Amino acid sequence: LHPAAQVEITEFLAMLVNAGIKVLITTHSPYIVNHISNLIKAANYENKDTIKEKFYLERTDAFIAQKNVSIYLFEDGTAKNILHENGQIDWDTFADVSDDVGHILF
Repeated sequence: LHPAAQVEITEFLAMLVNAGIKVLITTHSPYIVNHISNLIKAANYENKDTIKEKFYLERTDAFIAQKNVSIYLFEDGTAKNILHENGQIDWDTFADVSDDVGHILF
């Protein structure tokens, strides 16, 4: 999907979780991973209405509490929680490849 569509779907999935629906996704998309982090940070804002226009669906019900999110990296037969207590997502495996691809010939 186009990156904008990935971000919109991420917000929609967060809205489903906030409505009490359990959602499981698998992805290698840095857009989705980054935007989940954005939505978690937005949920901690005191006045959510002041920032909702920065988001694609412009809805505060897309902001998701960290306690409702689990993020795991599956590697070498193990599952590692990569969502830190501060809301940051350890996604070095994504960033390393993205950086490599962006600099192959440049």
